[in-house]
Amino acid sequence: MAKYCKYCGKQIGDDAQFCRFCGMKFDAAPVQEDSIGLNTGNEKVQEPKPVTVEPERTKTVYAPASYKKPEHREQLYTPPEATEAAASDITSGNKRVLIIAAAVVLIAAIIGGVVIVLNLHKDKVPAVIPESAIEFEGRHYEVYNESMSWNAAKDACEAKGGHLATITNADEQAFIEVLLEDSGLKKYHYWLGGTDREQEGAWKWLTEEDFAGYTNWEQGKNTQPNNNESNDPEHGEDYMEIQTTKPVDNSGEYMKWNDICESGNSKSNQGSPWFYSQEHFGYICEWEE
Repeated sequence: MAKYCKYCGKQIGDDAQFCRFCGMKFDAAPVQEDSIGLNTGNEKVQEPKPVTVEPERTKTVYAPASYKKPEHREQLYTPPEATEAAASDITSGNKRVLIIAAAVVLIAAIIGGVVIVLNLHKDKVPAVIPESAIEFEGRHYEVYNESMSWNAAKDACEAKGGHLATITNADEQAFIEVLLEDSGLKKYHYWLGGTDREQEGAWKWLTEEDFAGYTNWEQGKNTQPNNNESNDPEHGEDYMEIQTTKPVDNSGEYMKWNDICESGNSKSNQGSPWFYSQEHFGYICEWEE
């Protein structure tokens, strides 16, 4: 005998606990109908109500065949005020970057300058001016009769905090002449702080003082400087000395400047070769105030 749901009247399975049509749970056994429509309890079962299922609605959009769906582009709107503010911020940021960069460059330049100054003075020996040194126009001078080469004399003066003497005007030349004569003229030659070792003919003082303003080279028979390569074929004559010999044969003009090789040892016979050997060289030191 068929079974029907007592709520919706649909035919259901024999063992169903829920109606598969209306979803109701059975509290008791579903109504059973016989072939004449009577249930076992002799209760009339209402005829089932038809269930109408509406078809799913679809929406049709009509468009011309040439229609093409536009690509999706997302564009953020930026108000003009915001754009101007952003540009102002960028400009301000650039200015700050430039200021910082300029400050860094300036600091680096200052540090570099300090380092250069320290390097220039790290090996500089403090000046210790001898009490016997003679003062002239704010500088001090001392004559030394120790025999040595030009470079050795240069180092000796610098070790004392001074330098080989320079002569930049006629008054200083006259003072040096008196200084040498008062020392007793124990040597025939005294080294001065002039050289053209860097470039032949380009004479300069070790102190970088002006050289072209005044010179006192020997003239006449033995015009100087002559870079006599016979004295030193490899290097020539690149160092300055002042001669203190009285004119004897070919010994040189008194108190005039002469160029000679670094050792002071002349290899040429100049009439009196013994005048030109290192043993006859002294040097003059000068100290700045």
